[in-house]
Amino acid sequence: MARDFIHTAEKDLLIKNGDFVIGFADEQLIENVLLAHQGEVKEFPLIGVGIDRELNAPVNYRNNRSLHRRIQLQLTYDGAKDIRVVKEIDDLKIDAKY
Repeated sequence: MARDFIHTAEKDLLIKNGDFVIGFADEQLIENVLLAHQGEVKEFPLIGVGIDRELNAPVNYRNNRSLHRRIQLQLTYDGAKDIRVVKEIDDLKIDAKY
């Protein structure tokens, strides 16, 4: 489990008692990789799935196997292990450990 600064849903750092909150941030790290497009993270330009582009594509252009593979590769590049991507009806369930 990775420890990092915790942020709010609006991507602001969470502050409690005048100090930044630090906690387990695996879900935040996964979310950041999924939302980022390649090239957005300047230190690691190859990181990013760009999930919004995939989800907004017409259904007949979606390739679930390709998306699952991209998610696994990108999370691996980011340092995640034990990655599982499962499609549940209209949702993706992603589990990974850092």
